[in-house]
Formats: sequence, C-alpha cells, structure tokens
Amino acid sequence: MEYLEGDIIYVQSDISSLIDHMGIVVFIDGAKYIYHNTPDRFNEFGGSICLDSLSTWLTNRKIVKIVHSGIDSYKIRSISYQLRKEKYHFLLFNCEHYIEYIVRGVRSSRQLFNWFVFLALGTMVVKAP
Repeated sequence: MEYLEGDIIYVQSDISSLIDHMGIVVFIDGAKYIYHNTPDRFNEFGGSICLDSLSTWLTNRKIVKIVHSGIDSYKIRSISYQLRKEKYHFLLFNCEHYIEYIVRGVRSSRQLFNWFVFLALGTMVVKAP
C-alpha cells in the first residue's frame, strides 16, 4: 500500500480490539516514518511522542482505517517538536489527543468521549429500577 505524507493510520490497539491507536505519516529524507504518542516508551526528551519507521510500526498491527489529513511533514515535525516533553496520559494526552492537536489545533479524543458516554449509559441502565 502507498502511504502519503500526513496520512493518519488507525490500527487496532494492543490493549483491546475496541480501541484504536493512531499515528501520522511523515517523510524524512525520502523515507517514511510515523509519529505517535505511546504510553510504552519515552523519547530522548522524556516525553512520549515517538518517531518510528513506518514499516517497523506497522509490523504485526491490524490497520483499521487510513485518513488523509493533507498536513505536510514540516508542520507535523514542528508540532511534534513543540510537544516533545509531553507525557502520555490516558485522559489528557493520549494518541488521539496528539493527532487531533496536529490536525485541528485542539486536544480532543472522540474515543474517550464515546467510552464515557457508553459507561454513563451503562451505569444508568444498571441503576434503573
């Protein structure tokens, strides 16, 4: 498959098939890499934004979907550098918060919102008489 600069790749999370992990493709000196925010590793600045070769990152991962953002590598790299010391936080700075900040300039997580709605509705159903 041909990946484009700025493609957001959603893959099935290692934690659960109900959760997606995501990263964004950048080109550096003609090679394809992916930036992503992960709780499992730290970069050289102590933050959790990591840069991996695209082929390595995709190894043993199931692609859920790909969305072309139209964002160029320079912008992705610049924002990633600004956030280089930020640490992963499930509620405040997960992989989706990171991608949404690059794409829209706002930290948000639709998956997290959906989980809260699901849990709230589930709680209401359980507590219903």
